[in-house]
Amino acid sequence: MRANEHTEKRVEEVLGSLDNVVQAHTKAHFYTRLRGRMENDEGVWTKIAAYISRPPVALTFIVLLLAINLFILFSNKATVPEDNVDHMTALAQEYHFERNSMIDQNTILP
Repeated sequence: MRANEHTEKRVEEVLGSLDNVVQAHTKAHFYTRLRGRMENDEGVWTKIAAYISRPPVALTFIVLLLAINLFILFSNKATVPEDNVDHMTALAQEYHFERNSMIDQNTILP
């Protein structure tokens, strides 16, 4: 029974602390100005996207990208393909391949 009285007393204290609370007052049109700021709040990424999406900036980036691509494309000098014969010769010498015809392989020597 004592715990129940203690709980009721504590509830009365908490509710009593709210008796002297007054409503807060703001300046005129505070909520209108706050809502306007919240709607017009542009983050960093929004500003960057707005700047990049401007036609002169976008065209400059496109031209720069094309110039870099063309530079890379044409800076690779066309290398002369090496003869595959040299590679085949080296391979044949390494593995001792010989060019024998079928007739040479099937001849019977006396």
